[in-house]
Amino acid sequence: MGIELRCVRCGYEVGEVRYIDRCPNCGGLLITRSSEPLRRGKRSGIWAWSSNLYTSRMTPKITLGEGNTPLVKSAKIGKSIGLTPYLKDESKNPTGSFIDRGSATLATALKYFKIRSVVIPSTGDLAISLSTYLKRAGISSKAYIPSSVTLNKAYKTLLVSDKVRFVDSYEEALSKALKSTQFYDTIVLPTNPFLIDGYRTIAIEIIYSLGKKKPLMIVAPIGDGVLALSIHYVLEDLRVQHKILGVRACKESPLLRDIYVAKPMLQEYLKKLEEQDLVEVVSVCDDEALEASELMVKMEGFLIGPVGASCIAALKKVLTKNMKNLTTVALMSGDPLQDPYVIKALLGKTVKPEEHIVTLGFTKTKILEVLAYGNPAHPYMLWKELKQKHGLNVSKRIIYKHVEELIELGLLKVVGYEKVEGRTRKVVSITELGLKYLM
Repeated sequence: MGIELRCVRCGYEVGEVRYIDRCPNCGGLLITRSSEPLRRGKRSGIWAWSSNLYTSRMTPKITLGEGNTPLVKSAKIGKSIGLTPYLKDESKNPTGSFIDRGSATLATALKYFKIRSVVIPSTGDLAISLSTYLKRAGISSKAYIPSSVTLNKAYKTLLVSDKVRFVDSYEEALSKALKSTQFYDTIVLPTNPFLIDGYRTIAIEIIYSLGKKKPLMIVAPIGDGVLALSIHYVLEDLRVQHKILGVRACKESPLLRDIYVAKPMLQEYLKKLEEQDLVEVVSVCDDEALEASELMVKMEGFLIGPVGASCIAALKKVLTKNMKNLTTVALMSGDPLQDPYVIKALLGKTVKPEEHIVTLGFTKTKILEVLAYGNPAHPYMLWKELKQKHGLNVSKRIIYKHVEELIELGLLKVVGYEKVEGRTRKVVSITELGLKYLM
């Protein structure tokens, strides 16, 4: 077999090396399969495993030093969760995410195939990571992201992408990106096989470090299912007995929005693996992830946020006797602790029980900023200013919704009413609590 791209659904094998993003036979997921022995080369990071990467034949190699992340055996949390796992710290990648591995292989492929421009629909991390690597490769990018994205991710995307459009939802981001492909050479979705090619190196590094002797359980965010499938097929090709514990958020929330996917893109493939008992999906809620994050900081010394610690929360929640016989590795991906409200919550003593953790998205924060530096305004005025002066192309309905939510949070208050075009509109201003949020 060597190394090839093969369709998970119909088994179609891609012959010649060409740029392709789905199976030409059935439209299914293409994924790297390999019969090559595991051997480490002289290159650094993910490219040390070139003999096991489909993109290894492509040049020039694009890299920012991704991969080769620490695999550390936990020291003290064993008693709390019932076993002693290894911790694979993916936050050490250049942009803080395992996605950097795939961005390196995809950027290499795009450069090799002389693709000059890319459009990316994203909830944040993919746009940040890939746009960063495309800068390195000299390829232009445009990102469509939801306006609810956290402030730090919005700013990072604005910094690294050549163009950014904020929209109401990920579904709209995907729709608009697909419509704009006439102006860009290609669209990048999470299912791109050259992106997934880089994800393989997570499992490869784990096996190289631990060996194949004992059955393995890897705990990872499930998302659209791309990472879980990538890990599964690497371990299957290497003939390693394994199980994947996939983690997703109970519901969409400011703390765990990065691991909440209502309808995974690759659900049909995940379902087959679940039926074979190779994948188990567990949901983690805010309080469980926050508790796990505190555990990691105070007992292990890992400054990792709730998303990164969610895998530990999942282990604690569903651990069984059978799992204790497996060598367990928990992936920690995502930015280290950065949100001051989450840090405040973890400090415990400084947070009153009745206080809520407020982590606002980009649009809500911009609304507060407009009102902090201007006069009281009604939502329609805010919508016009955000669109004309700040480039936020979101619907009036979304702005009205954000304003109401900010009022409920106590960050805005109603100071009057104004009749505009026959309609009575609320006039709002920022509160003292809202000003504190911006400090």
